[in-house]
Amino acid sequence: MSARHYYLGKEHQARRDGDMAMAGHWRQRKLAQPGTPFPPALACAAKLREAGYEAIEDVAGADARELESRTDLTEREVRAVLALVAKPCA
Repeated sequence: MSARHYYLGKEHQARRDGDMAMAGHWRQRKLAQPGTPFPPALACAAKLREAGYEAIEDVAGADARELESRTDLTEREVRAVLALVAKPCA
């Protein structure tokens, strides 16, 4: 799990709890960490961004269940995102 993924989880929890101030705090902590943009070929990147996943590191550590529950991704898109994150750095 990356720091960005951890902070995103805390942000989601704060939003569920209705604590928008803490959600903003965790979002700022997430954005302070470096993040790699999604590749242009990733067709579902907009759906990920809508759910708060704004960089590859935000997805690092997520599993299919998390992505299915927090996004509007199809099963096929979830597999594509997880495959992208699983690729070793070139």
